Amino acid sequence: MSWSLNKRLPALLACLLLLTVAALADHPSTGIAKSPLKIPQNFVNVHILRNLDLSSAVVRELTTVVVKNVANDAQSEYFVPIPEQIDAHVAIVEASNKKSGTQLEVKKDSFDSEKLIQYYKVILQQPLQPQEKDTITLKVVYTHVLSSLPKHIPQVAKQFLVYTGNVFVFSAYTSEKQKTVVKLPTTTVVTYTNNEGTVTKTGNLINYGPFNSISPHQHTRLYVHYEGTKPLLTFSRVRRELEVSHWGGNLAVEEHFELKHDGARLKTQFSRVEFQQSAHVHAQTAVLKSLTFTLPAGASDPYYRDEIGNVSTSNFRSTPRGATLELRPRYPLYGGWNYTWYHGYNLPLDAFARFNKEKDVYVLNVPFLKTVTDATVDRAIIKVLLPEGAINVKVTLPFAVDSETHGKHLTYLDTTGRYAVVLEKHNVVDEHAQNFQITYEYPPLELLRKPLAASAAFFALFVISAVLSRVEFRITGKVR
Repeated sequence: MSWSLNKRLPALLACLLLLTVAALADHPSTGIAKSPLKIPQNFVNVHILRNLDLSSAVVRELTTVVVKNVANDAQSEYFVPIPEQIDAHVAIVEASNKKSGTQLEVKKDSFDSEKLIQYYKVILQQPLQPQEKDTITLKVVYTHVLSSLPKHIPQVAKQFLVYTGNVFVFSAYTSEKQKTVVKLPTTTVVTYTNNEGTVTKTGNLINYGPFNSISPHQHTRLYVHYEGTKPLLTFSRVRRELEVSHWGGNLAVEEHFELKHDGARLKTQFSRVEFQQSAHVHAQTAVLKSLTFTLPAGASDPYYRDEIGNVSTSNFRSTPRGATLELRPRYPLYGGWNYTWYHGYNLPLDAFARFNKEKDVYVLNVPFLKTVTDATVDRAIIKVLLPEGAINVKVTLPFAVDSETHGKHLTYLDTTGRYAVVLEKHNVVDEHAQNFQITYEYPPLELLRKPLAASAAFFALFVISAVLSRVEFRITGKVR
């Protein structure tokens, strides 16, 4: 009996494996497709104009598409394909109607596991009737798609960057006419993809096309090697804390930064003497000497500290429209170098929090995150500390985040702890510098919590001191 079971065991295991693979293939969340994903060819791109901006470390692609419905019924879903290896670098995919300027809903949709393509679905403002046309604008923002070449340069040298992409607009539909314009930060270009008769260069612009009758998913390698004068700045981690105080009418902000320069590294050791002597050409290199932060109007009491201590090389300017904080690190930043610091400031609470009498709730409206222009934030953590006693907290965000957690945070003179909301998001760029809202209820009696807690603490200390003063701690002597 045991010999018969051992003989059949390999066959049973093989059958079980086949059944498992079949079940995974039928399950939509596994990413294993039994057949290639087919996008309905309901549209034709009548004309496409793509503007590819390579003037900063964050690459922005703005595409205007005139679409035509070639199906027999009304259509409202337009698919945008992005290759899997590029999708990992996508920070934002937005769409809008060019005529009305209305933002269109964009959803991350199906994944083609055979062609390794991630599709995004754009919901049109109104269903497009057969043979009708409409114009939509697509905006895609990429991070970490530029690399330095050469990888190592002298201390006083220009930095050159490389971008690799697609000459054509990677579309799920047939395109009747296409054109791509590449914008560079300077007119200096080492080399670029140059197909005879289709490419022209004018100043810092490279024009590809127009091309006619482009099939879906057509790809031709685009290679541009050019001069980049700006540093490639990446914040590995940014932690932002906002503390709301109704007692003081204050919103305290503190931001912790971990910055790195992803540009070309130095060939030799850094020379301070050479750095001082070459000050007149620093603007032509990728060295970072200072940082500028734009703060909200009403910002006051700024401070700036790093791991060593307080840094006095800063400049703060405040106007009725806003404030500017200029920071100068203790040392210049070259490729591969890091710098860690934190700074903070105070804001008037009435400029960011309003009381809604109809709903009897407070509405806190604050920016999500704003750092240095054209810098990438790999990981952003936003922590909002509401007053102790806040209840029924709800968060409204203009975009999706990776995680949202609610908990408690204890500070001085707290009894049960403040209500804490923690938001976390990866791959953050300038376009994410939008306001988000937190609504919460804060009963008026909660304003008495802290004074009562402080009074109780002082009263307890007074009682303890009175008792201790009447106790005799000597070994000999009369007991009072």
